[in-house]
Amino acid sequence: MPGYQRFVTYMFRYENGKKMENCGFAKVEVRQQECRIQIQLKGITADKTEVYLLNDNIDFPKGLFLGSMAVHDHMAGKVFGCSADHVNGTEYAISQIRGIYIVTGEDTFVASQWDDQETRWKNFRPWEAKTEDSETSEGNTLEEVENIVSFTENKPKAEKATILTGDKQKAESVSVLTEGKPKAENEMNSSENKNEESKEDRIKNEREDMPNATSVEPKELQATQQTATVSEKNISVTVGMGKLLSAWENQWERFTATHTLFCPFDEDDGVYGVKLQLQDFKVLPKQYHYLANNSFLLHGYYNYQMLLFGYMEGEARQWFLGIPGVFSNQEQLLAGIFGFPEFRTKQVTRQKTGEFGYWYRYLDMRK
Repeated sequence: MPGYQRFVTYMFRYENGKKMENCGFAKVEVRQQECRIQIQLKGITADKTEVYLLNDNIDFPKGLFLGSMAVHDHMAGKVFGCSADHVNGTEYAISQIRGIYIVTGEDTFVASQWDDQETRWKNFRPWEAKTEDSETSEGNTLEEVENIVSFTENKPKAEKATILTGDKQKAESVSVLTEGKPKAENEMNSSENKNEESKEDRIKNEREDMPNATSVEPKELQATQQTATVSEKNISVTVGMGKLLSAWENQWERFTATHTLFCPFDEDDGVYGVKLQLQDFKVLPKQYHYLANNSFLLHGYYNYQMLLFGYMEGEARQWFLGIPGVFSNQEQLLAGIFGFPEFRTKQVTRQKTGEFGYWYRYLDMRK
């Protein structure tokens, strides 16, 4: 699909700038002009976290504030949305973002990046619009300083004042530039500005009259959300973020907001799952509730105190329910009898016997 991108990046805890253990993941999805970021963390000791997206400066990384996440039982999770072309109203597009930075304490943070460059985390600071065009600060690199010096040396005096002193001098610099000009020239400039504005108004009006034009303003987006009936099953769908979500997918999104999503199989980031408890069976469609009384399932559950529920990516998602266990010929026979014929090892191996993994079966979520 044109304009579509999706990937998962793993989050790591940092202490005094040193990379520590893995503590969660972030799933990034870009569809047309909208970006959706789902974050799940565990082992967080802070009460609240601040989430930033990293710009493309590796020496002095700047963070574009995305929002905050509350922490419950040392776990934090949330889904954020933003424009793919102007992240939170900034000049940065999502294509210029190279990672995520989450503040969790004075000397600790959680971060991830999806490139191979070495980031100087100690130089991180939040991005502020007012400092981007102002006098060079201690956050600027040598190259940035040289560029600004070269830029200002070739500018008229009035424009130099604007760059060096910021917004306060903008009005003064404009008046200096126009003060010495003849009246006719000033009027000509004023007339050109009006024509330019009227042209922009015409374009804006034409866009509003287009039948396919849509607004991305949050209030209008919420107002245009609607439900529809899909096939004979009367599945409710919600229009939002440029995506159709079934009733089941909406329920899944709510469920994973409070349950940590992870990749259960090594060297395979196309499979995602959550640890399911018996009391969580209510999240499954009713036709699968009977599996909570499956003898083979209960045997695996009481041995490992969890089940695996998730999906495999492909042309279409394949949902599955897994039971933890160790492969043997006898277990394979029992698993098949009780309806869990497939087995997959956690680690890639040539021989399954004696290896830990999951007995699983596929579930049809369209019912």
